[in-house]
Amino acid sequence: MSRQHQNENECAQENVLHTNKEKKFRKERSISSSSFRTSRTENIFMEQKPNSFFKTTFQLMLTCLALMVGDYLLDGFSVDSSLTVILGSIVITLLNKFVKPILILLTIPATLFTMGLFLLVINAAILIMAGEIVDGFKIDGFWPALWLSIVISITHLILGGKAKVQRIDNGN
Repeated sequence: MSRQHQNENECAQENVLHTNKEKKFRKERSISSSSFRTSRTENIFMEQKPNSFFKTTFQLMLTCLALMVGDYLLDGFSVDSSLTVILGSIVITLLNKFVKPILILLTIPATLFTMGLFLLVINAAILIMAGEIVDGFKIDGFWPALWLSIVISITHLILGGKAKVQRIDNGN
């Protein structure tokens, strides 16, 4: 009887091991299956969202265009060359990324009181800072900077509002 009892115990242990292996296999299979679905979902999501490099490059080009339009339209703003326009747009973009959030945080009451119009003043301050940093990027005072910030805002609104940057893959 003990021999039969021992065989039953061994059989039960093998069944448990077999069941545990099967559960582990099913678990791995479900993980790989769900990760396959997740990665596929992520790929679809990535295809719909533009790459941040292309988006930033597009924003830089829009800012360059707005600076050229502002140079043509405004008397109190001038740039010396196209290289100055490119450097100015890079500096403006960097200031917008790093300094502007701090300025917005510090001026929340004024922004709320003016219902957002104070953001134009912040943009003008950013442009004045860029004028101090870049040689050949001349802004004669606050009012030309304010008008230039309006020109940049309108340019970005018209040309960059709903524009989507998509990478075209030629089947590679």
